[in-house]
Amino acid sequence: MSSDETPGTGNSEGDRPTLASDVALSTDTKSLDPDHELNVWARENKVGLTPKVIQVNRKEQYAIIGLGAVVAVTALPLGWFAADDGKRALIFDEESAVQVELSLADAGNLTPEQIFESIHAQMKEQFPDVQHIVLELAGMPTIGFRGVKAPNGQPIDQAFMYKPCPLKKGMLMQTRVTAVPERMVQAMNLAEVLTREMKWAGE
Repeated sequence: MSSDETPGTGNSEGDRPTLASDVALSTDTKSLDPDHELNVWARENKVGLTPKVIQVNRKEQYAIIGLGAVVAVTALPLGWFAADDGKRALIFDEESAVQVELSLADAGNLTPEQIFESIHAQMKEQFPDVQHIVLELAGMPTIGFRGVKAPNGQPIDQAFMYKPCPLKKGMLMQTRVTAVPERMVQAMNLAEVLTREMKWAGE
């Protein structure tokens, strides 16, 4: 994967942090209505429940939501859907062209780099031609992959990002980003907002 193909963050104003409004898909909160057909589908198919909305900032286009899977609250740009099954929180769009999955992992004494080695080996075994890059994005160790295929054969990009979680020593929050290649930058920008605005219980 060449440097100009790196899945990463970016916005129209250079190096400033990505704002929720940069990646918001709407100006309303319909996607967070538990009775929306997609949220009903997610609930009935055990994908997860629609998170509780704590606060809405329409001017800056985000909602503060509670995520039980990572024992935290964060800012979700408006228009995105969310489902939480207690073990993972999934953020996605209506077409499922972008998915950001948040979960906690007890890494023990493993470093993110050691975890990356394991992920890369698994990816290489499943997709021999996969390309990868290891870098730091939004202050988090990250490994990105190109050449992955979804179960339906569609090409996708994936990235795994890790952030220390203060709830327990050795615990990391894993952010897994999956998107069709043409929307990977948007997906990574969404992940940047979600992880940067994360506030764990007790903070």
